[in-house]
Amino acid sequence: MIVFLLVVIATAYKGLTALRQSQEDLFCNDFLPTIELLELRSSQNRVRAQLLEMMMTKDRVKQQELERDIKERTKEIDEGLSLSLNR
Repeated sequence: MIVFLLVVIATAYKGLTALRQSQEDLFCNDFLPTIELLELRSSQNRVRAQLLEMMMTKDRVKQQELERDIKERTKEIDEGLSLSLNR
């Protein structure tokens, strides 16, 4: 009876370990890249909005600030996309 109980415990432990590993793989391989791509898409939308704002504003200083921010965000987006493609 004790041997049977030990076999059941070992089997349950092995099953829980496999389940935990499967959950980690799902999180790292599917969930995180999706979140990163959503963040990149959000950044792209912000750049589009800033481009429209830059075209509409007459203030030269504001246009230059927007242009700097757009260039920085574009660089971040390019880096994020290259990281996502390399996975």
